[in-house]
Amino acid sequence: MAVILVSAGAGAGASIVTAYATYRMTARQDQRKWRAELAEKYALLAADQPRAAQALARQFAVGVLIIEQGDTALREKIFIAPHTRMTAGRTDDNEIVLPSDLASRHHFAISADGANAYVEDLGSANGTYLNDSQVRGRTLLRGGDLISTDNTFHVEFQSLTSSV
Repeated sequence: MAVILVSAGAGAGASIVTAYATYRMTARQDQRKWRAELAEKYALLAADQPRAAQALARQFAVGVLIIEQGDTALREKIFIAPHTRMTAGRTDDNEIVLPSDLASRHHFAISADGANAYVEDLGSANGTYLNDSQVRGRTLLRGGDLISTDNTFHVEFQSLTSSV
């Protein structure tokens, strides 16, 4: 009788472990698929419907960029969706159009993984600065960081996740 109970207990334990492992693998696969679909949907919308892309980004954002030019009344908010990349520069083909003639056509990029956002200079003529230090390579953004290209405006990053 004791052998049957031990065998039944081991079988139940193995079933529970198998069910949990299967659940975790399925959840990870679903999460990867969701991330890929979000990034793809965002990219498609950003090209033709920037307002719709920002509405999607707002729902899942890891952070927000606040662009201020002189007077705080001239303020624009841009939400950063996870697993995306946006370019910033003075021309209209950027997701973030910078309000300065001193900015390069494609000045810097903002990218995000699942929880963090990063800034990277795109070989601009005047450089990109994070809290008055020149950006070299992909650099992690933290809440309250200021990105600038010149003294006519600044971009403030605010984290919307608890890990930054």
